[in-house]
Amino acid sequence: MKQLEKKFRSRTVVLSAVLLAIGLLITLIYFKDYIPVGEEQNLDEITVDQIKEGRAKITVYYIYDYYCYFTDEYGKEVQRDYFVCMGPDGDKYIGVELRGKKNDKAYQLMNDIYDAEAAGQELDYDKLGYFTVKGKVQKLTGDDLEFYEDYLKECSSYYKMSMDELREIFAPYVLIASKAGARDESTDYMVIIIGAVLIIAGIGVLISGLFGNHMKDIKDYANRVGGEEAAYARLDRFVDQTPERYGMRINDEFFMVTNGMSLVFSEAKDVIWIYPYIVTHKTYFVTTGKTYYVRLRFANGKMAQVQTKKENNEEVMNYLSRMIPDAIFGYSNDLEHMFNKDRGRMIAEVQRRRDERLGGLGAAQTVTEPEMPSMPEMPEMPQDDLSIPPMPEVSISDQPDLSIPDQPSQDDYSGSTFN
Repeated sequence: MKQLEKKFRSRTVVLSAVLLAIGLLITLIYFKDYIPVGEEQNLDEITVDQIKEGRAKITVYYIYDYYCYFTDEYGKEVQRDYFVCMGPDGDKYIGVELRGKKNDKAYQLMNDIYDAEAAGQELDYDKLGYFTVKGKVQKLTGDDLEFYEDYLKECSSYYKMSMDELREIFAPYVLIASKAGARDESTDYMVIIIGAVLIIAGIGVLISGLFGNHMKDIKDYANRVGGEEAAYARLDRFVDQTPERYGMRINDEFFMVTNGMSLVFSEAKDVIWIYPYIVTHKTYFVTTGKTYYVRLRFANGKMAQVQTKKENNEEVMNYLSRMIPDAIFGYSNDLEHMFNKDRGRMIAEVQRRRDERLGGLGAAQTVTEPEMPSMPEMPEMPQDDLSIPPMPEVSISDQPDLSIPDQPSQDDYSGSTFN
């Protein structure tokens, strides 16, 4: 068992490391712009000659105009560079490059300012709505500088001002909004939640692995039978001597299945119901595939399932009918109702079959019926009601897709009902 426990612990360490790495990576990459590097300039408080290239922020409350925009390959505008009021006196302008929701917000603010001024209204910035942009300020170069110069030439012609006079008013700098400064706050919250969930999940998986929660079924069995050392010795022999087949280990005494990070363990006599289960996947009502499983239900109400392939689903069922011949095989709504409401009858039937197969010797190894809350008395079902008729295949997305077979033989599983 130590080898099995070591295997699961290594899996939990790897999974937790992956989850933590992804969560931290998302957080760091997305929020790297929030990490302060150098002193942040407040462009609302400094003059043009005090501007230095580096981190900066500005409050966007008055937009004079935008001097260039960029489109994507489909012709959709994705970026605008605005002239935004700056300085302690608010009489200078600097370029601010915006994308996304902040760009939309700036464009709306600019138009609202135009409308208010055209109507002769006093500007109420609280009502108009202002916002802060953070990023990196740098001198204009390349295409940005060319667009800037073209805009100033038009202004020079219109206002009859020299280019030098206009450059004193419109600073030849641009504040390039960082991702952090340009995006909407709701996006930040969503990414914070996703990163936090991944990090918490990673920590949870690590703690679960270190405390051996994946071995809970085995520990419960050892505590129940008493003599933990002897119980673990028997389980060691079971693991060492029972080869894994279809993802399961089964002998006359025990059942075990491992699925990734989970381990389900039970005494074989406590497996009381087995049936095939098919999930049909659909996208826009079009079937895109099917996933095949075999489900096993236990006397304590728990469930395990083993994923199979379409071509070997029946093969797995035949294997289980040979290894756990006393269980009830096949699916029906009556059996589902009985398992949920009157499981004792199913347990009694499995025990009867076991006693019959072992010639009465099975009485010493009765099915372990868990303590269950008392249920309202169910009306007795006639014997005919327990016979399971064949059912057509169900192809509803995420619902059982089952055919109910007839009575199984030891060599060829085809179903099982109460006798």
